[in-house]
Amino acid sequence: MRRALAPFLVLFLAAAGAFAYLRVRPAQVGGSGGAWDLSRKAVSRVGDRFFQEVTRTQARTLKDVRSEFRPGSDDETTSMAWRGAFEVGAVTSVGRPTAVTVKLESWRLLLPDQSRDSCLEGRTATARDIGSAGATLTLDPPVPVPSGHAQGFLDNVIARKSPLSPDDESGEVDAVFPTAPVAEGAEWKIDPDPINEKVFGGTPYLADQSTGKGKLVRVYMEDGVRMATVDATLTIKHTQVPEVPMEWTTGEGDGVAHVHIVSDRSLEPEKRDARTWKLDFSLAGIGLRTQEEKSFFYRVHISVREVRKRGPLAAPPR
Repeated sequence: MRRALAPFLVLFLAAAGAFAYLRVRPAQVGGSGGAWDLSRKAVSRVGDRFFQEVTRTQARTLKDVRSEFRPGSDDETTSMAWRGAFEVGAVTSVGRPTAVTVKLESWRLLLPDQSRDSCLEGRTATARDIGSAGATLTLDPPVPVPSGHAQGFLDNVIARKSPLSPDDESGEVDAVFPTAPVAEGAEWKIDPDPINEKVFGGTPYLADQSTGKGKLVRVYMEDGVRMATVDATLTIKHTQVPEVPMEWTTGEGDGVAHVHIVSDRSLEPEKRDARTWKLDFSLAGIGLRTQEEKSFFYRVHISVREVRKRGPLAAPPR
């Protein structure tokens, strides 16, 4: 069973670095008529420096409940915490970063078998041609050779080679926000499809039984810059357990992912581009796995807690 569940760790590692780069667009005047453009992003420039800090914990429980094979409870927890200082080395004509240097000030991964990996901590990664299959990456110092999990992080998070990596034109965060300016207290519908694609790896789901809603909770001042708090909730009815060859049974609550997102972001990113992203999701139910013409039923529970912070860094001393 553990081998079948291994792909979920790939999704975990990719998600642990999502939102490092989001769709960038020229800043527009916000707040006109009491409406705010929540999609505003600062245009990246060569030499820009910022930090990103991510913590993510994922817990999964499997328990055989209705078959002859009863191994008891199979519990796994995976957690990752890292902080990187980024410097933009090259951008496109529209301000999308194509090269960055990242000083990994901290990098720690706790695996399901409780082993720990910190082989990237204190090292510097440089990526070029970000977001393309031909992206290149160098590591300083080059030894020791990164572990398999560390290399997956470098490829998927820093160089963004994987389809599960964040995409400038369809980033997870952008899918939560409205495409037109909204007033404080306004609500809007959220399409679950792009969230399902990025957060759950495109796991099959029932669109007619899935919903999403966002709200601009408040606008406030912080360090002389206007900020906004956005609250979003989604329910996504899956037919398959994410990244696992197991189908949900037809119980009413089986396979329903409950997603809650709280985002605080700058409304004036040209002055100070600061963001905090908090995501919680859980899904549970009875899963059915068929193997060698035998049916195995498992009570499944998966939960994720994620917190991301991003903000500007001062220029290094000369």
